[in-house]
Amino acid sequence: MKGWICLHRQFLKWEWAGDPNMVALFVYLLLMANSEEGYKWKGITLNRGELLTSLPRISKDTGLTIQTVRTCLNRLKSTGEITDKTTNKFRVITICKYGDYQDFNKKDNSQTNRQTNSQPTGKQHPTNIIQQNNNITSDNNNNDSMNDLELMFEDFRKAYKGTKRGFKLEFENLKKKRPKDWREVVPKLMPALERLIEWREQAQSAGKFVPEWAMLQTWINQSRWESELETINENGSNKTGYNNKENGAGAPNYDEEF
Repeated sequence: MKGWICLHRQFLKWEWAGDPNMVALFVYLLLMANSEEGYKWKGITLNRGELLTSLPRISKDTGLTIQTVRTCLNRLKSTGEITDKTTNKFRVITICKYGDYQDFNKKDNSQTNRQTNSQPTGKQHPTNIIQQNNNITSDNNNNDSMNDLELMFEDFRKAYKGTKRGFKLEFENLKKKRPKDWREVVPKLMPALERLIEWREQAQSAGKFVPEWAMLQTWINQSRWESELETINENGSNKTGYNNKENGAGAPNYDEEF
């Protein structure tokens, strides 16, 4: 992703400016948002100020926990900074006043821009001083050859925190284990991972035992995206156990990795 964004000094007076997590997240969203209208990606149209993402992706990029990311997003929604829409595949976040944050004041900047464009240094070229777009680009050129389901699985694989193998081995393993319905399974993986990460954070905060992450191969082989996680009350007690929806088959106990 190339280019730059605007960050006005008025940002110092923003109501969340005193919260480092809020600042980090909002600046991250500004950096990742699409800068042009009508950008199309895999059949999805993104307008200016919108981005496709997921909670694990934001957590990985910013270093914030899933729960902190969720809290910060809710705060931004409560003050009208963003809206978001979640599907079984993606989370689309819209920065409501993106134009207010990123549109230049032409009157104040026209002279500066003319001087910059007309007087490039020896290391600059007039055509690339300012004219750089920060459109969405793929993280890896190899992704261009992937279809939607492969891309979704790769995002999930990268976000998974346990031991894992390369994309090809893990993807082929899934198709081998679920030959009839793997296409229906792939969209369920990232939402299940988000729930698991959030549950682990809550359990750890409540002082409960949290086992090590299982290998991704094991997680897939045991269909753990179908597992129902316990509800942890504020006092740390359990409301429901960790069960598998398919007659309890393959459901891990608390001595297992998962």
